[in-house]
Parts: sequence; structure tokens; C-alpha cells
Amino acid sequence: MTIPPEIRPLIFLVRRFDPRLDSIPDEQLAGFILDAMGEGFPVISQAQMEGMSAYESGVYAEALFVSGRWQETESYFNAQLEKGESESDLEQHADAFSSLGRLCCKRGDMAQARLDFQKAKAYFEAVGNFQGAEAAMQALLRL
Repeated sequence: MTIPPEIRPLIFLVRRFDPRLDSIPDEQLAGFILDAMGEGFPVISQAQMEGMSAYESGVYAEALFVSGRWQETESYFNAQLEKGESESDLEQHADAFSSLGRLCCKRGDMAQARLDFQKAKAYFEAVGNFQGAEAAMQALLRL
């Protein structure tokens, strides 16, 4: 697959927000992004969403976010948050709150963005992810 030049920056952005995607080939991420941007983006049923892990919910939400489908994005970031709690995965909590903060910024809800970034920072610090905590602090300073 040849990756369209306009998709390359999106691949960079998706990886920037979730470094765990570094192991996925560019072509596969490009296909996922193109699907998200197209009419044929797979809508996941409630049953399928319930079967996803916190990480999978976050990856799916990120693709929706990058494609500008913010209305749908929030439910998947919230699913990531809930599943992270049930999986006792504080890193997923941190990622979800950070992503929800970015989503609130896009919507212009700076008060909620501030709360979400503060929670993200606290969770990142709790798990020892100081790079994530610093990113959350930088996001807070930009508000």
C-alpha cells in the first residue's frame, strides 16, 4: 500500500499520542486512519465495544479523534476509562483523561479540559510515567 502524503502527518500524530503504536507498521496505521476518514469506517456495536480492552477502546477512539468524529470519540475514551478501572490499569486511566482533555479543548470546554488534564497528570505520576505527567502539565499551561 502506498501511503498518501496527507496521511503521513496523521500517523505521526497518532503515534505521538500513543507510543505503543510504534510497533504497528505505517501501512496498517494508514489503512486504519483512511478507514476512519472514509464513509466505510466500521461502526462498532455495543457488544463489540464491551468486548474491547481498555487499550483497544483508546486506539479506536484515537482514530475517531484524528478523523474529526468527536461526537463518537467521547464514548470510546469513556469506555477506555471504565475498562482501565475494571482492569486495574492506571496507565489507561491516565491516557483516557489526557485524551478526554484534548477532546474538551477541541470542543472549547476549557474548564473540563483542565480537570481532565489534572487527573491525567496525577495518574501518570502514580504509575511513574513522568513523560506523560509532563505532557499533561504542558497541556495545562496552554489552557
